[in-house]
Amino acid sequence: MSDVPTLTVTVASLARDWASREPSRIAMREKDFGIWQEISWVETWELVLDAAHGLLALGVQVGDRVSIQAEDRPEWVILDLATVAIRGITVGFYPTNPTAEVEYLLTDCGSTVHLAEDQEQVDRVLEIDRAGLGSLT
Repeated sequence: MSDVPTLTVTVASLARDWASREPSRIAMREKDFGIWQEISWVETWELVLDAAHGLLALGVQVGDRVSIQAEDRPEWVILDLATVAIRGITVGFYPTNPTAEVEYLLTDCGSTVHLAEDQEQVDRVLEIDRAGLGSLT
């Protein structure tokens, strides 16, 4: 029987390494009012660290699930990297999931923190009976 190797490289560590090796290189681009905005690797990593500290402050622990309900955007990537950096598990929701599906997904995945893109997403969660959602923040 072979030993299982210890994983030393993670997606989050790759982002950290890019920020260290190529700080000014472009990591992501986002269109804002028709103009492309660039986000460097060092800016990305700083945002990941800020988000990771925020998740820790909310009580996220190793193995906890963090759900993200948002469109494809840089913030989604940053929150995902922050979650895995603190050894959490990211659970992605479609921004179009109706309230009943959001309730099912939150209950089924056992998310401890739900991150929503906008008020429309927050309202869907607020419509749910919180009794079945455990310790969701």
